[in-house]
Amino acid sequence: MDFNLPDYILTDTYNQPDALKRLRLLKEKILTNIFGAQHKIEEEADENDSLWVNQAVTKIGISINKTNIYKVFEEAEKEIKKISPLVIFIPFDMPSPEITKLGEKLREDFGKNFLMDLKFDPNLIAGPSFVWKGVLHDYSVKQHIAQNRQTILETFKEYVTH
Repeated sequence: MDFNLPDYILTDTYNQPDALKRLRLLKEKILTNIFGAQHKIEEEADENDSLWVNQAVTKIGISINKTNIYKVFEEAEKEIKKISPLVIFIPFDMPSPEITKLGEKLREDFGKNFLMDLKFDPNLIAGPSFVWKGVLHDYSVKQHIAQNRQTILETFKEYVTH
């Protein structure tokens, strides 16, 4: 089969939960098309996901059929789950267009099979922190203050006593 389902899903999906959601929605749509019976969809598709699924069904064409559907989707899920995402902690809720821009930039820098996992951390101050391959990299101002706490306190004490 020439069609690579994980590559297709990752073209414009930038985090693992969304990629797996689209994979499930697409599988349910194709099962319905092949077998005719409505299959239970565990989660609701928003307008963007529904549009994406309909385009994907058209793009996939006849490359998925009743004899290979389960194997194709099982292998696609394994491939997507193998990708270790870059976990990014940010101090604010990012708008969807900005998340897309960030995802596109990360793909440009790190390759097509790159995923991110954005997490909101209101305790961060002016900057992100990252977890990559199990290692935390904190670039927030909060971390810089913590690292220089003693120097800041000494400077403040010196200022107050004069």
